[in-house]
Amino acid sequence: MTDRYWHFCAVAKDGTPVLRDDSLALGPGETETYQGTPALCRAGLHASKRAMDALSNIPRPWCRLVQLEGEVLHDKNKSVATRRLILASFDATAALHEFACCVAESALLLSETDDDRCWQAIEAKRAWLRGEIRNKGLAAASDAAYVAAWAPAYTARATSYAARDAAHAATYVAAYVAARGTAYSARDAAMNAAWVTRAAAYAARDAAWDEIGDLLESMLTEAADATRCDFGAT
Repeated sequence: MTDRYWHFCAVAKDGTPVLRDDSLALGPGETETYQGTPALCRAGLHASKRAMDALSNIPRPWCRLVQLEGEVLHDKNKSVATRRLILASFDATAALHEFACCVAESALLLSETDDDRCWQAIEAKRAWLRGEIRNKGLAAASDAAYVAAWAPAYTARATSYAARDAAHAATYVAAYVAARGTAYSARDAAMNAAWVTRAAAYAARDAAWDEIGDLLESMLTEAADATRCDFGAT
């Protein structure tokens, strides 16, 4: 089975997915080509083996599952090629918002954060997604979560700097989730959630990051199934 990669791109005002040079992002079954020598971070068609790496490199709301062909170069968290076959293409807005909510809930549980403002921020984001509250209500919930991140009660209750930092990171996860930005809030929430394990060894933090990445991979794969095709698969 040929390796699959993830790629995120922006959306134009008319709702059309576009690449960094504002050209049209192609859809399932189509192949984008680069005429030249690929160079990581500089030239060619990029994508990442792990969805979390792709989101971290290019935090945008449109997601594509792709296959890299032609001349291909690899780095630790990204690859570049001269051809990029599109296997699936979809608006990942809803999936990214839900991913951020799940990450935030896990972070609050892990840090034993019980401030209602943090939990209410997550519920506000889900209510906003369902159309039950407007931007003003979501912004208020986000502001309340940011206040909670600096609440004196956390620093007083913490038994160590690590515990205090974990609680601080967890409350910021909730605040990011309640922000309106889709891809950026999902990426930042994931990064802060990984730091909730600061009291543990680096290996534990890496394991937490991998677990967060696996969750994103699962949610995006499910969302991609509706538009996925196997053109060019081997």
